[in-house]
Amino acid sequence: MDVVYTLRIGTKLETNLKVVLALALSLMLAAAPVAAKQAQSANHGKGHKTLAAKCVPSKARKGHKAVKCPPRRVDPLKGSAAALRKQNRVADLADFSRLNERQLAALKKSGALVPISTNRALRVDHRLKKKYRYVRPYVNTALLNLSGDFYSTFHHPLQINSAVRSTERQQQLGRKNGNAAVSKTGPRRSSHPTGATVDIAKIGLSERELRWLRTKFKQLERQNVVEATEEHRQKVFHVMFIPPKVTRALSSPSVRRPPRRVA
Repeated sequence: MDVVYTLRIGTKLETNLKVVLALALSLMLAAAPVAAKQAQSANHGKGHKTLAAKCVPSKARKGHKAVKCPPRRVDPLKGSAAALRKQNRVADLADFSRLNERQLAALKKSGALVPISTNRALRVDHRLKKKYRYVRPYVNTALLNLSGDFYSTFHHPLQINSAVRSTERQQQLGRKNGNAAVSKTGPRRSSHPTGATVDIAKIGLSERELRWLRTKFKQLERQNVVEATEEHRQKVFHVMFIPPKVTRALSSPSVRRPPRRVA
């Protein structure tokens, strides 16, 4: 009797196990299409991301919608010790002195410094003293060209917050503004006292306008036409315009490549 009872229990357990396995198999088969669809959606999403990175804008045409691509990110122009060294190297190659108050007045009188030409595309911050609203003549021309291009695109003027400074004025600013270089000698001097550098205001500009200026300055940097950085405490673009003769010198292979060290 015990043997028969045990056999019946074993048979029942075996039957129940088969039922459980069959049920598990059914659930797995039912879930497979859902998992496949999720994987397909994930891969489809990845594909869309790849296409977005290679987005090509196009106009609407018959049977096709217009393709509008998101604006490309342009990183800010970071300042560095190397950028400051280059500005001082440019000033030395151009034979630009760092002007004190007496020399600044003399260069204005001789025409070596000219007042910034203002118009609907270019203005000067009203807080800047009139005696410091001067730049080198070629810088004035470059500012007119830059602001003209900017205005034709955005119908918005550029503002100059700072231009030439005397060495005395530079020392005064250095005690108030952490971005203002105060060194009197060596490769870390400010380029403002040369008359070749201006600060262009960022306040009031849209993200699109900032992106345009960053792209423009990076392009001009590659051509050795400017050396530009962004100051964040003062919210300006610090831009040194390089004289054409120095641009040609910097662009020549013999100047671009540093001399090899002799062992």
